[in-house]
Amino acid sequence: MLGVLHEDGSGVIQDYEQALEWYRVAAMQGETVAMHRVGSMLRRGVGADKDLVEAYAWCNIAAARGHREAAIDRDQIGSLLSPKQIKEAQEQSRTFDQELPYIVAKPFTLPAGL
Repeated sequence: MLGVLHEDGSGVIQDYEQALEWYRVAAMQGETVAMHRVGSMLRRGVGADKDLVEAYAWCNIAAARGHREAAIDRDQIGSLLSPKQIKEAQEQSRTFDQELPYIVAKPFTLPAGL
């Protein structure tokens, strides 16, 4: 949420670098939406220098964890990369997948009467 606020300039001064940092914090905690946002910002060169290899890697891991838009973005980015760059990005994705936690929903009980 802090990434979104900084990216949009909602309630805080708009700051793309700060937004990217907050997205990275959430991505490192296993949040797939944040992983996609990191990839999207790196794809466009917003908040950091454009890096299509890293952008592909973040979108690839988000897609592997079920984020549909990330899969579309990954494929679009992939069309801009050489086979060598795709291989490098996929290796980064495997590293991310091994290092980053998976978010698992906690079980809950519905209130009585629902």
